[in-house]
Parts: sequence; structure tokens; C-alpha cells
Amino acid sequence: MEATPSENRDLLTLARGHVRTGPMPDWVTINNYKPEFTAKVRRAVTPLMLVKQAHAELRELYVHHALRLETIPAVQQHSQWRMEFAPKTDSVILHSIKTRRGGVEREHLSLEKIQFLRREVGLEGFIIDGGITLLLLLEDVAVGDILEYSYTIKSQPQLLPEHCGILFDLPLAAEIGKHYFSIRHAPSREMKWKSSPQSLAPVVNQCAGNQENRRAEDTAPHLNAIELVWQGENVITLEPEEGTPLSEILYR
Repeated sequence: MEATPSENRDLLTLARGHVRTGPMPDWVTINNYKPEFTAKVRRAVTPLMLVKQAHAELRELYVHHALRLETIPAVQQHSQWRMEFAPKTDSVILHSIKTRRGGVEREHLSLEKIQFLRREVGLEGFIIDGGITLLLLLEDVAVGDILEYSYTIKSQPQLLPEHCGILFDLPLAAEIGKHYFSIRHAPSREMKWKSSPQSLAPVVNQCAGNQENRRAEDTAPHLNAIELVWQGENVITLEPEEGTPLSEILYR
């Protein structure tokens, strides 16, 4: 089944109305990275920082990544920055898309330059999910540059909207400078989690809102939340052997 031109136009129009620029959410924990982090084995990309923070009550997912581009193919791939989202259920707030060369940062984020593309990644399997790809072509990107970007996705799921689920994972065959994964939820919500390996348990924090937020507790009880955090530094992930089945979970 292929979408008609009218359906494509309607979905693209919907997507453009669901993407904007703005600051990061005030509940997010700020993370910094070490630009000088160097992997023992040189690969195309060095993940300096991988951050994903979810808020179960607000249905928000904050993403903040910093990658150093070590080869020309990596520059060619990542200078076409892209992300996918489902405009029927998601809204996107873009915070920053910038490159860093030495001590000089350059902000590339511009809604006027972002292209909205209809691309069904599961089309070969007869799966049409109504996904849209955001594409931004970055200018003047070179080997050794750091690409840093952040955005927030706010979701209103059509299936089981009262529930929240998320998978955090680390890329295989990588040396990662820092990762920070977390999920916040109201104390009244029963949250279940499972880690692989089993020893990778989260740190549990009690998060209290600031003074202004505490005054708003009656109308926004989620501001005082429980936070589960999985974090680490200088993490080396496994490199899969040739022929390893996709069903085998090797990543942490």
C-alpha cells in the first residue's frame, strides 16, 4: 500500500505544525562532556556523550548527543543531520544543532532550512507508520569537528496512553565518553525496569521541584518525582562476532 499524494501533503502539513524551536524542559538534568576524550581504538565516530531523559507524566523524551567525527565518511554521513518522528502522536522541540571546532561553536539550527521528508523505513515489510524525517544539511563540517544536538519529543500515544515505556541502549563496538539515561515518574506510578546485564541497576533519586514549582504542586503533582538513573563514563561496548543473530542482545 502506498500513500497518495494528498495523504503525503496532509501528513507533511501536520508535521510542520508539530515542530518548533525552543529551550530545553526545566526538569532536565544538565550534563557536560569532555571534548578531549579519546578512544583507545579509532573509529569513524567517537560518542563523547549520549543523554536520554524521559518524563513519564509529561510524556517527554529529551535527547542530547555529542559526537566527534573522525573520518571523511563520518563527516559525509553526519553533515546530513536527521531525526524521525511520528507527527500523528509526536511534537518536537529542537533546542540546538551545532558544531564545535577547537574552541569555536557554530549553531546551525534554522527551521527555514529543515526539510520534511516522508520516508517509510518499514515499507519493505509492508509497514506504513506515518513517519516523517527531519533533514538539515550542515555547512563547513570537517574531520575532528564535534557535532552536538539536542531536542525534546512530546508524545500522546494512541495505544495505552496512560502507560509509559522506553528502551535505553548503548551502541555496539564503541568507546563512549559518557552516558546518562534517566526516567522520572510520580511516586504514585508503579514503575518496573529491567537491565542487561542484571548488575546494571539504576540509582534512585528523589526529585523535588524548585520553589516556584513547589507552589504549583496541587495542580502539577508530577513535579515532585522519583528518578531512575543509569549513567557511566569511559564505557567500552562489545563488538559482535560475524553471524551473530539479531535476536541476541549484546548491547547494554
